[in-house]
Amino acid sequence: MPNQTKRIVLTIIAALLLLPSSVLAHKVKLFAAVKGEKIEGFGYYPGGGKYMSSPITVFAPTDQQATTIHSKEDGSFSYTPSKRCDHLFVIATQDGHRAEFRVAAASLPATLPAAEAAQIASPPPQAPQLNSPPPAAPAELQQMIDQAVARHIVPLQEDIARYEQRVRLHDIIGGIGYIVGLFGLGAFVLGRKKQG
Repeated sequence: MPNQTKRIVLTIIAALLLLPSSVLAHKVKLFAAVKGEKIEGFGYYPGGGKYMSSPITVFAPTDQQATTIHSKEDGSFSYTPSKRCDHLFVIATQDGHRAEFRVAAASLPATLPAAEAAQIASPPPQAPQLNSPPPAAPAELQQMIDQAVARHIVPLQEDIARYEQRVRLHDIIGGIGYIVGLFGLGAFVLGRKKQG
């Protein structure tokens, strides 16, 4: 009887150890960031697989219909927004998994027309003053600053997104410890029942 119990316990432990890898194989993730005038990103599976040549749906509050774009062979995609508003990128796989990533309007270039621009009447142009220096172009300056910051921040965001999806050794050891703890608790309860 003890040999049969050991076999059952070892079979259960082996099945539980294999379970996380098969679950992660189907999970899909999405990352996007503003680069210049475009939103670029990539879809991927935890563990390094790319979401290749597959549809990605883009939702923007100003659009009447969603836009569908396709990822490239390396899993990357590019989208050129027409308005400065929030954009939601969605991957929905055939097996029912879903990933979303929202790009905030504030991260888009100031040169894009705002989503509400069509509803707001523009003020009448002012007459230029003769002896004043030429005004600085704040939109161009803001765009240059945004591009410089994005060039440094986007790689960090990508690294963080990849790091969060890795199954680390301490996660595996913690899971095994949890399972062993449950078996220990069960053995304790069974031992108490036999005594009492």
